Order: sequence, then structure tokens, then C-alpha cells
Amino acid sequence: TSQWNKQMRSVYEAMKHGRFMTKAEIAFHSGATEHAVSARLSDLRKKGLQIEKRKAKEGSFYQYRIVPRDRPSVQ
Repeated sequence: TSQWNKQMRSVYEAMKHGRFMTKAEIAFHSGATEHAVSARLSDLRKKGLQIEKRKAKEGSFYQYRIVPRDRPSVQ
């Protein structure tokens, strides 16, 4: 994580608990825009983190989470 930029680190810090969050929630907690959150999620995947995506129970939104390395993804 030493080579991560400030924005990627803030998105990771907002998501590291492993709970599902919408892009708006991640943006709120990280201080990044939703567009930047999308880009950083892609960057985190490229760094080897598993990012899980699911449709939110209400509305037309998606939620994302970092899958903890000790737990499998839920499909």
C-alpha cells in the first residue's frame, strides 16, 4: 500500500471493514467524487483486491465491498 495515491488510500480506508456500500456512501466517507470512486475501485482490483458488487435491495443502485482475504466472496 506504500505506492497508493492519497485518493486510492482514502477509498480503501472507507471500505476496509468489508461491509457493502454504494458509490455515494464510499464517496461520502472517502472525500472523493463518485466518478473517482469508480476509477479507484478499478485500481484496487488491479492491485489484487477482490471487489464484490451486488444490486442494492432497494433502488437501482449497486453496492461494493472489499472481500476480506479470510472470507470467500458471496455470489
